[in-house]
Amino acid sequence: MNTVKLDVNAEIAKRILLEYEKDISAKTRTRDELNAEISKLEESAKTLRSQLQVGNGAGAKAPTGENKKRVIEYLRGIGDKGARLIQLHKSTGISISSLNFVLRKNPEFKRVKKIWKLSPSSNWKMEAAFGDADKPSAP
Repeated sequence: MNTVKLDVNAEIAKRILLEYEKDISAKTRTRDELNAEISKLEESAKTLRSQLQVGNGAGAKAPTGENKKRVIEYLRGIGDKGARLIQLHKSTGISISSLNFVLRKNPEFKRVKKIWKLSPSSNWKMEAAFGDADKPSAP
């Protein structure tokens, strides 16, 4: 930012100062309004979060194998390009820690650098899991 120094009389300096104070006041008012809106939104989110939690305070647990099925469905849908962990998280709604467990503990998934893909050797297992009766079963 370039600065310029002006020699002005006191009356003009007072007008400039008054304009600065008006700008500061308007921006402070806007900030306070935004803070009030943010507080209301945070309170609403807090209320919804508490309504979604079960008795012990933990989120609802997915049935056994549900997360694995959701990841397989997503990876099948995007094809061979695979997805990063954060993409899987955002697309499936599964927490990062649960995704880590599912991806690392199941041979159906392979990691190439930071990309998770379906393992080609496990296609028959996935087809059986999804009930594709017209596909050949395990060799």
